[in-house]
Amino acid sequence: MRWALVVLVVCAACEPDEARGSRAKGPDGRSAWLVDCSGQYLSRHHCHERFRKLCGKRGGDVLEDTPHGLVVRCHPKEYE
Repeated sequence: MRWALVVLVVCAACEPDEARGSRAKGPDGRSAWLVDCSGQYLSRHHCHERFRKLCGKRGGDVLEDTPHGLVVRCHPKEYE
């Protein structure tokens, strides 16, 4: 039983169930976010969920939709 718990905890860390966001440049060269949802257990839903978390109440725009994720830009803070 103890080994099963250890394996379960280790495997849970192998494949995150949340898309990752990292700073990037948009197609126009301005600052943007790259939302990576290319993991085996990730879907487009995970990408859009991370997008909403990154931008919060401000919202934003999807600049590019690629097979591996999204390139997004959040609206400026005055939109809050």
